[in-house]
Amino acid sequence: DPPITSFDANGFTVNGTYNQTNASGGSFVAWAWDAENLASNSAYNQSEVWTNRLTSSNGFHSNYPAANAFDGSVTDNQVEPASSGGVLTFTPSTAISYTTSVEFMLAGGNKNYSVNGGATQTSNSTGDTWTTAATGSGTLTSLAFWKPSDWPSLRGIRVDGKLLVDAGVIPAGSLNSSAYNQ
Repeated sequence: DPPITSFDANGFTVNGTYNQTNASGGSFVAWAWDAENLASNSAYNQSEVWTNRLTSSNGFHSNYPAANAFDGSVTDNQVEPASSGGVLTFTPSTAISYTTSVEFMLAGGNKNYSVNGGATQTSNSTGDTWTTAATGSGTLTSLAFWKPSDWPSLRGIRVDGKLLVDAGVIPAGSLNSSAYNQ
Protein backbone atom coordinates (compact mmCIF):
# COMPACT_ATOMS: atom_id res chain seq x y z
CA ASP A 1 0.00 0.00 0.00
CA PRO A 2 1.28 3.49 -0.78
CA PRO A 3 1.75 5.90 2.15
CA ILE A 4 -0.48 8.55 0.52
CA THR A 5 -3.63 7.20 -1.08
CA SER A 6 -5.12 10.33 -2.69
CA PHE A 7 -4.64 13.98 -3.54
CA ASP A 8 -7.93 15.75 -4.15
CA ALA A 9 -9.80 19.04 -3.67
CA ASN A 10 -9.92 18.40 0.09
CA GLY A 11 -6.18 17.80 0.48
CA PHE A 12 -4.54 14.40 0.80
CA THR A 13 -5.19 11.11 2.57
CA VAL A 14 -2.50 9.25 4.51
CA ASN A 15 -2.64 5.47 4.60
CA GLY A 16 -2.33 4.57 8.26
CA THR A 17 -1.34 0.96 7.56
CA TYR A 18 1.92 1.76 5.81
CA ASN A 19 4.76 0.73 8.11
CA GLN A 20 6.45 4.14 8.20
CA THR A 21 3.51 6.51 7.89
CA ASN A 22 2.29 7.69 11.28
CA ALA A 23 5.08 5.65 12.89
CA SER A 24 5.36 5.93 16.63
CA GLY A 25 7.93 8.53 17.62
CA GLY A 26 8.30 9.80 14.04
CA SER A 27 8.17 13.51 13.20
CA PHE A 28 6.22 14.54 10.13
CA VAL A 29 5.20 17.78 8.51
CA ALA A 30 2.93 18.52 5.56
CA TRP A 31 1.78 21.65 3.80
CA ALA A 32 -1.30 22.14 1.69
CA TRP A 33 -2.64 25.32 0.16
CA ASP A 34 -5.17 26.36 -2.40
CA ALA A 35 -3.43 28.51 -5.00
CA GLU A 36 -6.63 28.81 -7.00
CA ASN A 37 -6.94 27.83 -10.60
CA LEU A 38 -4.80 30.63 -11.98
CA ALA A 39 -5.90 29.89 -15.52
CA SER A 40 -9.38 31.11 -14.55
CA ASN A 41 -8.12 34.08 -12.52
CA SER A 42 -9.67 37.11 -14.17
CA ALA A 43 -6.41 39.07 -13.93
CA TYR A 44 -4.33 36.65 -16.03
CA ASN A 45 -4.28 34.78 -19.32
CA GLN A 46 -2.26 31.61 -18.67
CA SER A 47 -3.35 29.57 -21.66
CA GLU A 48 0.24 28.78 -22.69
CA VAL A 49 3.91 29.38 -21.89
CA TRP A 50 4.18 32.81 -23.51
CA THR A 51 7.95 32.95 -22.92
CA ASN A 52 8.34 30.42 -25.74
CA ARG A 53 6.63 32.86 -28.11
CA LEU A 54 9.07 35.77 -27.56
CA THR A 55 12.18 36.08 -29.70
CA SER A 56 15.04 38.55 -29.88
CA SER A 57 16.97 39.47 -33.02
CA ASN A 58 20.29 39.26 -31.16
CA GLY A 59 19.52 36.91 -28.24
CA PHE A 60 18.45 37.83 -24.74
CA HIS A 61 20.45 39.76 -22.17
CA SER A 62 21.68 37.29 -19.52
CA ASN A 63 20.21 39.41 -16.69
CA TYR A 64 16.89 40.05 -18.47
CA PRO A 65 15.60 36.74 -19.96
CA ALA A 66 12.32 36.31 -21.85
CA ALA A 67 10.52 34.81 -18.84
CA ASN A 68 10.67 38.18 -17.06
CA ALA A 69 7.93 39.55 -19.33
CA PHE A 70 5.51 36.76 -18.35
CA ASP A 71 6.14 36.24 -14.61
CA GLY A 72 3.06 38.16 -13.45
CA SER A 73 4.92 41.29 -12.33
CA VAL A 74 5.46 44.46 -14.32
CA THR A 75 7.15 46.40 -11.54
CA ASP A 76 10.41 44.64 -10.81
CA ASN A 77 11.91 43.20 -13.99
CA GLN A 78 11.92 43.25 -17.77
CA VAL A 79 13.21 41.36 -20.79
CA GLU A 80 15.89 42.88 -23.01
CA PRO A 81 17.79 41.93 -26.15
CA ALA A 82 21.44 40.97 -25.63
CA SER A 83 22.60 44.33 -26.98
CA SER A 84 21.19 47.70 -27.96
CA GLY A 85 19.39 47.90 -31.27
CA GLY A 86 17.85 44.46 -30.84
CA VAL A 87 14.24 43.73 -31.73
CA LEU A 88 11.88 41.79 -29.43
CA THR A 89 9.04 40.02 -31.25
CA PHE A 90 6.08 38.35 -29.57
CA THR A 91 4.25 35.87 -31.82
CA PRO A 92 1.56 33.76 -30.10
CA SER A 93 1.18 30.19 -31.35
CA THR A 94 -2.35 31.05 -32.49
CA ALA A 95 -3.80 34.50 -32.94
CA ILE A 96 -5.21 35.99 -29.72
CA SER A 97 -8.68 37.47 -30.15
CA TYR A 98 -9.38 40.71 -28.30
CA THR A 99 -12.59 42.65 -27.81
CA THR A 100 -11.37 45.81 -26.08
CA SER A 101 -7.59 46.32 -26.23
CA VAL A 102 -4.01 45.14 -26.51
CA GLU A 103 -1.54 46.91 -24.21
CA PHE A 104 2.11 46.60 -23.25
CA MET A 105 4.50 48.12 -20.73
CA LEU A 106 8.11 49.05 -21.44
CA ALA A 107 10.75 50.12 -18.90
CA GLY A 108 11.40 53.34 -20.77
CA GLY A 109 9.52 55.61 -23.10
CA ASN A 110 9.62 56.55 -26.75
CA LYS A 111 10.32 53.07 -28.10
CA ASN A 112 9.12 51.83 -31.47
CA TYR A 113 6.53 49.09 -31.82
CA SER A 114 4.47 47.40 -34.49
CA VAL A 115 1.21 45.44 -34.18
CA ASN A 116 0.68 42.50 -36.55
CA GLY A 117 3.50 43.71 -38.81
CA GLY A 118 1.78 47.07 -39.38
CA ALA A 119 3.09 50.61 -39.32
CA THR A 120 5.77 51.72 -36.86
CA GLN A 121 4.33 53.52 -33.84
CA THR A 122 5.93 55.08 -30.74
CA SER A 123 5.20 54.08 -27.14
CA ASN A 124 4.27 56.48 -24.33
CA SER A 125 6.97 59.04 -23.61
CA THR A 126 7.25 57.88 -20.01
CA GLY A 127 8.20 54.33 -19.25
CA ASP A 128 6.53 52.02 -16.77
CA THR A 129 3.04 52.93 -17.96
CA TRP A 130 0.70 50.93 -20.16
CA THR A 131 0.72 51.81 -23.86
CA THR A 132 -2.43 50.91 -25.78
CA ALA A 133 -1.35 49.23 -29.02
CA ALA A 134 -4.81 48.35 -30.36
CA THR A 135 -8.43 49.07 -29.40
CA GLY A 136 -11.78 47.66 -30.39
CA SER A 137 -11.90 44.07 -31.53
CA GLY A 138 -9.52 42.05 -33.63
CA THR A 139 -6.78 39.45 -33.42
CA LEU A 140 -3.19 39.78 -32.27
CA THR A 141 -0.69 37.83 -34.34
CA SER A 142 2.50 39.71 -33.40
CA LEU A 143 3.96 42.60 -31.43
CA ALA A 144 7.47 43.88 -32.15
CA PHE A 145 9.49 46.35 -30.03
CA TRP A 146 12.75 48.18 -30.87
CA LYS A 147 14.70 51.42 -30.75
CA PRO A 148 17.95 51.98 -32.64
CA SER A 149 20.90 52.30 -30.23
CA ASP A 150 18.70 51.38 -27.24
CA TRP A 151 16.95 48.44 -25.54
CA PRO A 152 13.15 47.97 -25.79
CA SER A 153 12.92 46.56 -22.19
CA LEU A 154 9.51 44.81 -22.23
CA ARG A 155 7.80 44.42 -18.84
CA GLY A 156 4.47 42.84 -19.83
CA ILE A 157 1.60 42.47 -22.29
CA ARG A 158 -2.14 42.69 -21.53
CA VAL A 159 -4.99 41.58 -23.79
CA ASP A 160 -8.50 42.71 -22.80
CA GLY A 161 -7.10 43.70 -19.41
CA LYS A 162 -5.60 40.26 -18.70
CA LEU A 163 -1.86 40.10 -18.13
CA LEU A 164 -0.17 37.35 -20.13
CA VAL A 165 1.48 35.07 -17.54
CA ASP A 166 3.22 31.79 -18.33
CA ALA A 167 1.16 28.68 -17.63
CA GLY A 168 2.38 27.14 -14.35
CA VAL A 169 3.61 30.42 -12.85
CA ILE A 170 1.99 31.61 -9.63
CA PRO A 171 2.59 35.38 -9.61
CA ALA A 172 3.71 37.19 -6.46
CA GLY A 173 0.75 38.41 -4.46
CA SER A 174 -0.79 38.72 -1.06
CA LEU A 175 -0.03 35.09 -0.16
CA ASN A 176 3.44 34.70 -1.65
CA SER A 177 6.28 37.20 -1.82
CA SER A 178 7.79 36.06 -5.10
CA ALA A 179 6.70 34.31 -8.30
CA TYR A 180 6.60 30.53 -8.18
CA ASN A 181 6.99 28.37 -11.27
CA GLN A 182 5.48 24.91 -10.84
